[in-house]
Amino acid sequence: MFDGHVACRQLGYERASAIRKGNSYSDSSKVWMDNVQCTGSKRRLQDCRFDGWGNKASYCTNSRKAGVVCHGSLIQTLKVRIVGGKTNNTGRVEIQYQGVWGTVCDDSWDITDAGVVCRQVGFSGAVDIGRPYGVPPGTGHIWLDDVRCTGSETRLQDCPALPFGTHNCGHSNDAGVSCA
Repeated sequence: MFDGHVACRQLGYERASAIRKGNSYSDSSKVWMDNVQCTGSKRRLQDCRFDGWGNKASYCTNSRKAGVVCHGSLIQTLKVRIVGGKTNNTGRVEIQYQGVWGTVCDDSWDITDAGVVCRQVGFSGAVDIGRPYGVPPGTGHIWLDDVRCTGSETRLQDCPALPFGTHNCGHSNDAGVSCA
């Protein structure tokens, strides 16, 4: 089911509710991916293990083509803000998911992740990470954990991470940034 969750997230949905295989996909389209093996934290199918683009296409007949039924509403661009600092470019990172503001855990948080946040909110990049001295921890939901941006993303939500709301940290580990 992890493969389905990844496919749905890539399409902008929350998660997969069912995997479909078989003759309902009896078209002549080329099979591009075979033997796909995703973990739950991947954000795009191409980030998962698979046998290479177009390899083994002869093994995948219509009866072996895969499909997915996605669940949840289309995820819009999520709002991101930097709060609690003495200036508008320094503070704790928060993201709004399903209308509720929450924080981002600093597990795996690095300057690349911070750079994506800073550019998303209108700055040129990040100069430091971590919650600056004097910025209090957040409260409520922790929406993201184990964020691993590559730097090419334009939105924090496009970075590989655990599914929204899944985390193993407390607010003492809220991510912070200092933007330039």
